[in-house]
Amino acid sequence: MTVSVIITTKDRDIYLLRSIYSVINQSVKPKEIIIIDDASLSKLDISSLLLKCKEKNIKLIYHYNVKNMGGNYCRNLGVRISKEDIIMFLDDDDMWLENKIRDQLALIRKGHKFIYSGKQFVKSTNLNKIIRLSKENNNPKNIWCGNFPGTTSGIALDKNIFIKAGGFDEQLKSLQDYDLWIRILRQTNAYWDQKYNVVYTIHAVRNKQISSNTENHIESIRYIYSKYSEELKSLDKKTYNIFKSRMLHVIARSFRKNGQIEFFKYWLKSIYIKPSIRTFMLLFFYK
Repeated sequence: MTVSVIITTKDRDIYLLRSIYSVINQSVKPKEIIIIDDASLSKLDISSLLLKCKEKNIKLIYHYNVKNMGGNYCRNLGVRISKEDIIMFLDDDDMWLENKIRDQLALIRKGHKFIYSGKQFVKSTNLNKIIRLSKENNNPKNIWCGNFPGTTSGIALDKNIFIKAGGFDEQLKSLQDYDLWIRILRQTNAYWDQKYNVVYTIHAVRNKQISSNTENHIESIRYIYSKYSEELKSLDKKTYNIFKSRMLHVIARSFRKNGQIEFFKYWLKSIYIKPSIRTFMLLFFYK
């Protein structure tokens, strides 16, 4: 089993180097690292990275998009470029602990096709301080109750399963990973590696594109309702209410991040349909 690591990036050189070196320094090396740069203002100088990867017997591929194409396109492109049979994704502002590849390959050799790791959360203002760990379990029904198995930065996946699922839906502007996991879990189960090998960065600065980001969430949720209408109809009432409440939670959180008063409308709807501690805590913090 050999691994291709696909890193997507845009205008985050400092974070990107942190991500890349966390892959280069893995105890078990990937065969290739594929960086898809989505039209950053300046191209990354990879000369020193090429030398470092050569020392470690890792092939480094850097692809620069001349115009912005979006994260879904970039990840799909990375998979098309890849030559290995196991794919792993890494966002440019996240990083891995040194045994992430080793731990997940060990499970793939035991027959698992779709592995994910837990997350250690850090803030962008202090990348060295772990503020909490993610909550994980191995219940595939969680796909309708939350973003199970979570961030793309934590997964290892048989490339053929990714291709059969159709890859990332390039129509979606948000919730791309959630949409893909729904389709992948039709083929196989997700398995937690019992580790927390992903360091996930929470950014302290609010996004400047306030209205468009919130609108993207609303539009994507409507799209998911339509795309999976038949499966949603087949859910029991309790599971459907959890799903509906979680989608409202996503919208409320987006408004909350941006400091918009519309937060309360969606927060109240989410709490009313299915109360949860996570949604309640949006009153105090948004991640």
